[in-house]
Amino acid sequence: MIAARCPKCNIIGSCICNFGKYELTKEEKDKWDKGVEEMNRQPIQFLNVWKETVNKPTISEFQLSAKEKETVEIYLTKIKKKYGTYGHITYSFTETGIGCCVKIKSSHKNKWKDITDLDRF
Repeated sequence: MIAARCPKCNIIGSCICNFGKYELTKEEKDKWDKGVEEMNRQPIQFLNVWKETVNKPTISEFQLSAKEKETVEIYLTKIKKKYGTYGHITYSFTETGIGCCVKIKSSHKNKWKDITDLDRF
């Protein structure tokens, strides 16, 4: 889903170039927010390349627990309230052997927030 791109740097959402203050219109922001909310409801997939798989990429799927989803909603609400947009959202999944640690970060804050549901371990 594409909400809007900066005409100079082609970045979706928040422009990082010196083109000026490129901001989304209200309609674009609503479309962007709807897309982010829809993405957060989907299972998260990533490519997992291990030598044990003879360098054949495999796709792993992670499903956030209800508690983790609630924590994400609170985090994103605070980010949007403070900065006006979600920014670029990055998830980190670390398998530990007994469970999976989950972290989230917005481009507005260069700090990871641990959202791991320890009840799943």
